[in-house]
Amino acid sequence: MFVVSLFNETSRVFAFSLFVILVFGTSSGCGRHPGGGAHEYKDYTTKLGLARPADLERVVFRMLDKHQYQIVRRTTSQEKVYYETEWRQRYPFEDEIKVGVASARSRIIITGRPRDFGGTGTYIVYRVRFIAENEVRFSDTSGYTRIPISERAKRYFRRIANDIKTELNIEYHKGR
Repeated sequence: MFVVSLFNETSRVFAFSLFVILVFGTSSGCGRHPGGGAHEYKDYTTKLGLARPADLERVVFRMLDKHQYQIVRRTTSQEKVYYETEWRQRYPFEDEIKVGVASARSRIIITGRPRDFGGTGTYIVYRVRFIAENEVRFSDTSGYTRIPISERAKRYFRRIANDIKTELNIEYHKGR
């Protein structure tokens, strides 16, 4: 009995290790650790372009609502605009299921950093960034953990980011 249990655990660890190697080997759209080296973030990040504050607010709320993400934290300061959604449960993708993922959840963070000042000393244009965080739970554990984002999850987040990017681009060029 112990040998069978050990074999099953070894198989699961091997499958997870293979998954990690495949993700590291084909990672596109994910940031690198700021210290250099090969340590990979477990978030999907991409640049969304430029936006004026009012357009950013309107588009972010509309597009996150479209994709069924609820904003739970919003901060505006002189240096940064920040939107964070609550964790949203989702079904695991096929490539996650293959490594034993039983459930998954995601949240989205959108940040804006000032690029240009207006004549009044207020920021009129922000550089906008999209960050998607992903957590999974394996069938034999009770807590969520972060693993490198799978290819299917990257495609899912890329689609949401591209929707927001398109809307921000339309709004930015309308006002010029």
